[in-house]
Amino acid sequence: MKKGFVKRYMTVPEVAEYFSLSTGFIYGLVQKGKLTAWHPDSVVGSRGLRITIESVESLEQNGKIAAEQWQE
Repeated sequence: MKKGFVKRYMTVPEVAEYFSLSTGFIYGLVQKGKLTAWHPDSVVGSRGLRITIESVESLEQNGKIAAEQWQE
């Protein structure tokens, strides 16, 4: 690997582990357009699917809930 390499993609299991969610839930987020998927052959439902780091970061930022939004 080249020095200074920046990872641009994560596997579905990596994203699932990052958010402590199931891989099925992650595939659902891809289908809903909440995560951006990439595959070297542009094949949906095939091994090798990757999720862009940018969409993971965006999902994390957009999913934050402020304390005042919680109802007791």
